[in-house]
This record gives sequence, C-alpha cells and structure tokens, in this order.
Amino acid sequence: MKRELENAQKAVLKLKQEQHDHIIKLQGSRKALADNGINTRKLSSAQRELQQQMQKANKTVKEQDERLKLLNQRAATQQRYKQQVANLRQTGDNLRYMGQSAEQIAQQIQKALADQQRKAQAKARSSLRDRY
Repeated sequence: MKRELENAQKAVLKLKQEQHDHIIKLQGSRKALADNGINTRKLSSAQRELQQQMQKANKTVKEQDERLKLLNQRAATQQRYKQQVANLRQTGDNLRYMGQSAEQIAQQIQKALADQQRKAQAKARSSLRDRY
C-alpha cells in the first residue's frame, strides 16, 4: 500500500509538471497571439463577429447573384428584340426593293402598252387612209 501511495504521489507530481508545462505553453501562445493583435479573451466575440460578417457577405453575394440573373434575363430579352428589329428591317428593305422592282416593271409594261397602242393607232390610221 505504501508503494501504491508513492506511485500515486509520483503520478500527481508528474501531472503537476505536465500541467505547469501546458500553462507555460498556453501563456506563450497567448503572448504570440497578443503580439499579433489577437486578444484571447475577445477571441470568441471576434469569432462571432467574423461569422456575422461572413453571413452578411454570403447574403450580399446571393443578392448580387439574383440581380445578375435578372440582368442576364433582361439582356437576353433585349437581344431577342434587337434580332426581331433587325429581321423586320431586313424584311422592310426586301419589300422596298421588291416595290421598286415592281414599279420599274410596271413602268416598262406601261411603256410597252403605250408603244403597242401607238403602233395600233398608226396602223389603224394607215388602214383608214388606204381605204379612202
């Protein structure tokens, strides 16, 4: 039993020495953190603050993503409208060209008809002269 007591006392001394070593390491770590501007007593509140800032940043990113989606949809709609306008302009140009061509053809037909009519009238006059 004496031996067990001695062993227990040695274990206690060893544990006390380990605790002392850990306290020294902890103090060293705290000092290193303090040297870098981090107060360990305020670490948990700083951590909460960082977490709140991260949540706020995530919310902002999500809102910006939604706005970007809306902008992309609007841009796509505008692009479709621009394409429709371009198609309508092309159709208008084609119709105008066809109208000009049709007008030229109509003028040529009118000229040909007028020529035929003059020839027919000249022939009719000639026939009338020949008869009398």
